Amino acid sequence: INSIGTRNTRLESKLRQEVGVAPGDYIVRRRVEHAAQLLYEAKDTVTEIALRLGCSSSQYFDTVFKRHTLHSPHSARTGRLML
Repeated sequence: INSIGTRNTRLESKLRQEVGVAPGDYIVRRRVEHAAQLLYEAKDTVTEIALRLGCSSSQYFDTVFKRHTLHSPHSARTGRLML
């Protein structure tokens, strides 16, 4: 039982039902969407954005970003990526 009084499996099931994916996948997807926005709007480097979003390195960020968008962070930076 977690701090809001429900079992984790029930909470995970409810979230999966609401958003259509597992909680961990939802979090990663939201981080990638936020990263794409930051890459397009901010002047920070890819490494700074990666670290801000909790990635251990820019290489790992690049891998995760490509896995979810099929594009490089550079594509988002130049505005060629549509999520």
